[in-house]
Amino acid sequence: MLQNNTTQGTYTPNDLAKARGHGDVTRNGIAFDWWLASSAGAGFALYREPRHTGADIEAAAHYLRSERDVVTLRVLTPEPTEADWIAADLANSRNKVERHDAAAFALQIKYQHIGATS
Repeated sequence: MLQNNTTQGTYTPNDLAKARGHGDVTRNGIAFDWWLASSAGAGFALYREPRHTGADIEAAAHYLRSERDVVTLRVLTPEPTEADWIAADLANSRNKVERHDAAAFALQIKYQHIGATS
């Protein structure tokens, strides 16, 4: 079993294409990379795509452990794209505007209340 399917790094589209091109894919379609880790076996990195579930990753890990000499196993997620960064920045900007609007509204209500009582 993997450590709660925790991710341990990222991969690029080129990494994924290279693994698929070499035929490094589990029975359930999860691409992976591998390297010689020691005389005891190899290290493996599963490329978790957005469509993969935790059960998919567990099945792929089980497959590798049963078919290969696995010394270490990691789960990698896609590197954020420029579009991801722009979307995150836009969402952050919206949150700042909403917080600013809420603070300005609270001040407006406070000063209206003060003006009404004086």
